[in-house]
Amino acid sequence: MSVDMRFIRSRATLVDCAVRAIRKTLIALAAIVRMPTSPVALAQDQTTPHRVDPVMASSDEQEFIIDSELAVSKMSLEMSADPTGDVDRDFVVMMVPHAQGAIDVARAELKYGHSEYLRRIAQGIIAD
Repeated sequence: MSVDMRFIRSRATLVDCAVRAIRKTLIALAAIVRMPTSPVALAQDQTTPHRVDPVMASSDEQEFIIDSELAVSKMSLEMSADPTGDVDRDFVVMMVPHAQGAIDVARAELKYGHSEYLRRIAQGIIAD
């Protein structure tokens, strides 16, 4: 096995551990968010994009949020490698997790989404 493959596999093991920890945290946060809050805590920052209030989201929407945020977190962790001086290796180390993140979010769309148009796009992302 080449040095690059050992590096990628050991990094993948670390990322898998981090992903499990993040998933547990997201599930715990989703449970906390369902608790009643004061009106002051419900004030929204109007300068950021609108997000669905997890308390008001359906169960499918909550699961989609968890799955997609987990995919993005995993992707970000895997992409955060220090430059090695080898442009080709650095490109692969960053782009493989980027592509996998797109696939993971596309799978969440297929699992929870309803739009046939978006489901076809998600299928195309997975097929490529």
